[in-house]
Amino acid sequence: MGSDFVGITAVKLKVTGQVDAYDVVGIGSITIPAPTPDYREFDLSSSLYGFQISATQDETVLVSSIVPGANNALVDTKDFEDDNLTFAAEITYQFISSYTQSGPVYGTTTKTVSVGVQIKDDDTAISTAQVSLTTLDGTAKEPRAVYYQPVTPADNGSSKFFFPSQWNGGTLQLTLTGTATPSVDYGISVESVKSKTGTVLPISTVLLTGSLPSLTLNAPANVGEVVLAVTAIGDLIETDSGETAVLDFTPANQQFTGTNNTTITVGGSSTVTIDDLP
Repeated sequence: MGSDFVGITAVKLKVTGQVDAYDVVGIGSITIPAPTPDYREFDLSSSLYGFQISATQDETVLVSSIVPGANNALVDTKDFEDDNLTFAAEITYQFISSYTQSGPVYGTTTKTVSVGVQIKDDDTAISTAQVSLTTLDGTAKEPRAVYYQPVTPADNGSSKFFFPSQWNGGTLQLTLTGTATPSVDYGISVESVKSKTGTVLPISTVLLTGSLPSLTLNAPANVGEVVLAVTAIGDLIETDSGETAVLDFTPANQQFTGTNNTTITVGGSSTVTIDDLP
């Protein structure tokens, strides 16, 4: 005679695997605090009709159909990795193994059913990029005045801004320092503008405003490069060569949010020396 099933006597859920510190996994009404230990066991004898697996912070649970009720929950901005757990349901049931004159003889057996669960991270990684400032031409020469022969125009120095591909537009705050006097020894203007693909754009694409020594430069999202000209102003003093105009980001901790949640910082400076023509 074959064995007769009597009933389930115990159900234990064994969880193995590791989740990150910002993940919490729920097993029905039971919450597993993160980080989950390599092995943890729960008694589900009173919940024989299935259980639900959920993840917090906008993570998506991908699970075999053997586990009912898989669902989604809220976003985790501090975790950019997928997590993997294994759930093993250990079911113990009782059966009648044989019959005697005294009555049935009972036995027990245990079966294990396992399923793998992946907590899929839905976040977009936050990257960083930088708007950089460098010196393109480090010398600006004063023009030769009309009473000198031949008359010679000023020879500009220049500073270049590079905008990363994630740049989404914004206004930079700039300050000029150095031994040269702004508006007396030199002036600042936009010399050229290029797109992120290198196409020459109208100078009016960007807006340079303010009064020396403080300026603001507004550059829209399509700008990849801006060159500012440092133009020396002629004077009658022939002993003032070697004065400097130093262009900096002020404050130095300016930040912008670019495309794909990119954090864009600023960095670098530019020094142009103002010289007299010989």
